[in-house]
Amino acid sequence: MQTSSRNGFGTKLIFHRPVGPGLFEATVWVLGFYVPLFPRSTWLIRPQGFKEESVGGATSTTHYVEFLERRKTPFVRILAMYFWVAFALVAMWAPLIWSFVLLDRHKDLNKAWLGGVLVLVPLVWAVALWIGLDLRRDRLYKQALKEQELASGAHPGPIG
Repeated sequence: MQTSSRNGFGTKLIFHRPVGPGLFEATVWVLGFYVPLFPRSTWLIRPQGFKEESVGGATSTTHYVEFLERRKTPFVRILAMYFWVAFALVAMWAPLIWSFVLLDRHKDLNKAWLGGVLVLVPLVWAVALWIGLDLRRDRLYKQALKEQELASGAHPGPIG
């Protein structure tokens, strides 16, 4: 099993749930413009490391994972995943939409610096939240690798 996405389309392992030292249960989701659309399968995985590369001025991260066993995804968990996807989308974009509604109702704000701030702050918030969710996964992988190193006394895989 391999996951791959380019420009926000493809598949990605998300919703990592710890199930033991260095082990996670994660679901492969099909993405459409970076938004998880539907789950494909759930797996017991062991992170093996990750590598960060600079490609054309952007940073690309490759996560190495060992797929140990395919697991059934309970329907309740699928609903919970959809809830968290919806929650993240609302948390990211509701402030921006609210700022446009506010600017539409108060036309005088459009000419003031406050109008720019009302648009800029929610955009920064959305980007920060998106990056924070990705960094959370990187922290999970780093922590799992540290636990494996402590347990085995050896370095288990590539780290960037």
